[in-house]
Amino acid sequence: MGNGRGAVWIVSIDTAAVDVCGDGDLTVPETCDDGNLSAGDGWYSTCRIEDEVGILGTAQGGTVQVILNGVGVLISTSAGQSASTVSANLASAINITPSLQAIEVSSVGIGPRVVSDETFDTAGSMDPGLFIVVPEPGIGLMLMAGVIGLNLLYGRRAR
Repeated sequence: MGNGRGAVWIVSIDTAAVDVCGDGDLTVPETCDDGNLSAGDGWYSTCRIEDEVGILGTAQGGTVQVILNGVGVLISTSAGQSASTVSANLASAINITPSLQAIEVSSVGIGPRVVSDETFDTAGSMDPGLFIVVPEPGIGLMLMAGVIGLNLLYGRRAR
């Protein structure tokens, strides 16, 4: 083969082994892949099973806290803030928390819900106008809809 000039190299890439989140094929390290990159449908956009907390009511001023993977995230609320605004602010606070960034935790506010690719250990509100709902895994959307409906029907706060 001489000095290698004019040599032909054949390279083969096994595309089946390439992990592509959102392609509908479950591959390592994905825990789910529903064929899209949308959060809020049970499978987070990072192809990890998602968890969520719901926020109900209108802020009167106080704080809201969540704990994910043992890391607490606390935000202040102001009178008049909607549940959707608090949700978006809480998701942003999760995303900029250094210890959660280090383990690649991602979160998004979707209306009154905070959806994450990490499990919420707990959540709570020290704002008298806000109520936090932590649904059991797998029944998030159904539970949220039911609690919202009951709150509207009976005017009560459930937890």
